[in-house]
Amino acid sequence: MSLVVGGVVPTEDVVGRVRESTEVLASLPNSGAVLVGDRRHGKTSLSRLVQRLAADGVGTAGGGAVVVSVSAERETYSEFVAALISELARQ
Repeated sequence: MSLVVGGVVPTEDVVGRVRESTEVLASLPNSGAVLVGDRRHGKTSLSRLVQRLAADGVGTAGGGAVVVSVSAERETYSEFVAALISELARQ
């Protein structure tokens, strides 16, 4: 495991997020989840971990869950929606 300071942590190096990843995975089949928080608090690392686990079928009742990650740091709401639609279309 490598120490990552100031960047996105590789999924295999994420520690201390078992409860959070379990809760997000449990929400996927029914309603989904949105991760909101201050900058640099691990949202991207957590979402990538959940994406990997969901792709492996962990905690999603056999798989099939779609996980996308889109930053809300946009100039306008319309730009965010366009980015979200674009990411969903790639799935």
